[in-house]
Amino acid sequence: MITWDYDHLLPDGRVERLSAQARHYLAPSEELISEFNTAGLEVTASFGDYDRSEYTHRSPYLILIAQAAEF
Repeated sequence: MITWDYDHLLPDGRVERLSAQARHYLAPSEELISEFNTAGLEVTASFGDYDRSEYTHRSPYLILIAQAAEF
């Protein structure tokens, strides 16, 4: 569970805080690709960074390139 705290600083010096909680889940790449397929998209490439390096579980990003699936 992640808690985000947002502080609103008022002109009179008071602070109003809004807190929101969210569950954090990192889906495996296979699950995301399956969701793309279910949505009618075909993943044509995947990268692990903006330099187009191969995606691995240690990559900083998961970049998926997709197009409408042909029927």
